[in-house]
Amino acid sequence: MQSYRAPELYEKAVDMKVDAYAYLWRDVVTPTPAAHVKVELTNKTGHVIPDG
Repeated sequence: MQSYRAPELYEKAVDMKVDAYAYLWRDVVTPTPAAHVKVELTNKTGHVIPDG
């Protein structure tokens, strides 16, 4: 039985696009590192992917 544990199958099942950038949030006295991350997931299987 085929499973989504096989890398070939789960790589084909979901298209993932990630866009990220880091910046420094400057408070009055303390600079704080921060990140903005945008993730887009597209299900290409045509049905619900089992979450096992």
